[in-house]
Amino acid sequence: MNRFVRSALVVLCMVISAASWASDLDDGFAAFQAQDYKTALQKILPLAKKGDTDAEMLVSLIYLGQKNNTEAVKWIVKAAKQGDPVAQRSLGEAYKMGNAGLEKNSETAAMWLTRAANQNEAEAQYMLASLYIAGDGVDKNFKQSMFWLKKSAGNGYQPAIEQLNKWESQNNGQ
Repeated sequence: MNRFVRSALVVLCMVISAASWASDLDDGFAAFQAQDYKTALQKILPLAKKGDTDAEMLVSLIYLGQKNNTEAVKWIVKAAKQGDPVAQRSLGEAYKMGNAGLEKNSETAAMWLTRAANQNEAEAQYMLASLYIAGDGVDKNFKQSMFWLKKSAGNGYQPAIEQLNKWESQNNGQ
């Protein structure tokens, strides 16, 4: 078999595998939406174990819904450590609020929110702005707060747009 045919077969196998992967994720998500968590885990858990961050996030949500905080946190941490900005924001929020069985830890919250915010995750940018304005987990810094609020608003996050407009109207009236 020549190299071209062999390469084409490898690519074809990868495409078929990717299509199967996507199908399992879609099927798992549909089962999740139908609250059939057993089927959802059967479809999604193998993908999560292979490092698919979307699958890891979904597995985390399933376990969270089942009140299994230990497993939920385990899977969201995996996705966050792989750089998934939504997972990073979710983990930061969980630490900020003390949710999912995690101890409230503002410094750790700020770390995860900063990682997500640096990837243009608008909700994380908004949350980080609130940490800077309050000095919660970070040094109080109005300039940094405005930086993140403007970034969040620029990314279309409605609460940030509203907050920025409110702040500007209050300061323009003085």
